[in-house]
Amino acid sequence: MRQEQNTRSRAGIVPFPGPLAMTGRALVSACQSAGETLGLLAATIANLRFLPTRARETIDQMYYYGVSSIAVNSIFALFSGMILAFNSGLVLRELGMSQAIGSISAVAFCREWGPIMTAIILTARVGSSMTAEIGTMKISEEIDALEVMGVDPVQYLVLPRVAALALMTVALTMISDFIGIVGSALVGYFQINVHYRTFYNEAVLFLRFKDVVCGLVKAFVFGALIAVVSCSQGLRTTEGARGVGRSTMYAVVSSLIFIIIIDLLITKAFFM
Repeated sequence: MRQEQNTRSRAGIVPFPGPLAMTGRALVSACQSAGETLGLLAATIANLRFLPTRARETIDQMYYYGVSSIAVNSIFALFSGMILAFNSGLVLRELGMSQAIGSISAVAFCREWGPIMTAIILTARVGSSMTAEIGTMKISEEIDALEVMGVDPVQYLVLPRVAALALMTVALTMISDFIGIVGSALVGYFQINVHYRTFYNEAVLFLRFKDVVCGLVKAFVFGALIAVVSCSQGLRTTEGARGVGRSTMYAVVSSLIFIIIIDLLITKAFFM
C-alpha cells in the first residue's frame, strides 16, 4: 500500500482527501478567515481618528449603499408588518385579545424585526456588492497600486464603508420600524377590526425605551459587521472571476450567521 502511495506521489497523483482531512481544512480556513476579519476590525477601529479626513468618501458611501436601499427596505418592511399582524391577529382574535396586536407589532419591530430585516436586506444588496467591488480591485491589482503610492487601504477603502453602513443601517432600521408598524396597523384595522386609536394606545403602553435602544444598537453593530466581513473577504480575493464569486458567497453567508449569533447576544445583554 505504501509503495503504491509513493508511486502515486512521484507520478503527481494526489489521493482524494478523506472526510477528516476535509473537515480539518475547513476548520483551519474558517479560523484563519475569522482571525483576519478580526484583525481588519481592529485596524479599522485604530484608524477611526482619520474618519474626518474621509468625510467626503463616507457621505458618498452613505448615499450609494444607504439612501439607494430605502425603497426596497421600505417595501420589505411594509409587507412584513402586514404578515406579522395578519398571522398574530387571527390567533389573538380567537383568544379575544385582538387589541394586543398593537403591542406585539410595536415591540417585535423595534426590538427584533426592524434591525434583522434591514441587516438581511443590506447583506444581500450591499454586502455582496461591496465584496465584489473590493475583490475586483484586488484582482486587478488596484489595491497593490494604492499601497505602492503610500495609501493605506484600510483608511481609503474600509473605514468609510464601515462608518457609512453602520450609520445608514440605524437610519434604515428606524424607517423599517415605522413602516412595519404602519403596515400592521392597516391590517389590524381592515382585517382584525382593531381601530387605529386602540392600536396606538396598546403600542405606546407596552413599547419601552429599552426596546427601541436595543434595536438601534443591533442595527449599528449589524451594519459595521456586514461592512467589515465584506471588506475582509474582498481584500482576500484570489483566482480571478471565480474568486470574486466565491468571496461574495462567503461574505453573505458569514454575515448572516454572525448577525443571528450577535442578535442573540445583544438581546440577552439587554433583557437578561
